Amino acid sequence: MISTLELRHIIETAFLPTKCICSVRAGSLMIQLVDPTTQQELLTVAGVDPKALGSSRAIARLVAEIKEELILRGDAGIAALDQFNSSLTRHAKFFPPSISSVAHG
Repeated sequence: MISTLELRHIIETAFLPTKCICSVRAGSLMIQLVDPTTQQELLTVAGVDPKALGSSRAIARLVAEIKEELILRGDAGIAALDQFNSSLTRHAKFFPPSISSVAHG
């Protein structure tokens, strides 16, 4: 299993240039995405079980799903993520499950 510290680092860097704050609370991950220009919260995903992210495929699936949610919402500052997703899908295909608990800021 991947350590929590390493898991946080992988998730936070996956969203660059968007600021990502990944924290652990009560045994679950909370992922907050913040627009780097305006410092506005774009999206918060809470209740992610770190035990379910034991493989690179599971982490990639979660990241791809959150990026897709941001693109579908049409939030400002997401163009870079959209461009990143386009390059990512040229290299691999992900079939993300639905986000179970998403709170909008």
